[in-house]
Amino acid sequence: AINEERLAASGATDRLNNRIVALDAATGAVAWGFDLDGDASVVNALVSIREGSCVFSDNTGTIYRIDLKTGQPIWRAKGKVDHAPTVGSAIIDPKQDVVYATWNEVGWE
Repeated sequence: AINEERLAASGATDRLNNRIVALDAATGAVAWGFDLDGDASVVNALVSIREGSCVFSDNTGTIYRIDLKTGQPIWRAKGKVDHAPTVGSAIIDPKQDVVYATWNEVGWE
């Protein structure tokens, strides 16, 4: 996902599968990297950028919102998502017929 300042992406290799990386959109330099806990993985996870942050889910079901400038977590919430696509502020899990709607102020519902 990309906005005017950052490009945020998940890794697609064993070395990067538990990390989200943001690049400076103007220079291509690595701005920050966010490492997931334990055995969590984001291989092939889609990252969505909205309102200065990125939203994504990992294979443990956790949903994250990360500040695009700093790489610091704004919030994280345990869900039932497993590598579901992220669209805007909604995370869709077609396996369970569930849509998680996110909102910056409160987390997820």
